[in-house]
Parts: sequence; structure tokens; C-alpha cells
Amino acid sequence: MTVSADEALHLDRVSQWIPLTKCIVRRMLKNEFPEQYLAYLREDGTLIDTSATERP
Repeated sequence: MTVSADEALHLDRVSQWIPLTKCIVRRMLKNEFPEQYLAYLREDGTLIDTSATERP
């Protein structure tokens, strides 16, 4: 199996953008589905303490 230089360059460029893209997607999902996606996070990124809630 061979990989050309062009393909390797493309893979490197894609790899550089993956972390930022993941952050953008997480923010978009949190905005669209605040009760379902990462419901344990507040808008400022702090965790919501769920140990204080009553359990049946």
C-alpha cells in the first residue's frame, strides 16, 4: 500500500483541524440540545453538582 506526498499533506492538514472542529461541534450540540448533551456542564464550563439532588 502506497501513500503519495499529496495524500500525506492532506492528512496532516486534516489532523491539525480535528481538535478545533470537535470543540465547535460540542458547542453547537450544547446550544441545540442543552438538556440532553453535556447536561452536567454550565455555560461557563463548570460542573453542576448532582449529588445534592434527591434520589427515589
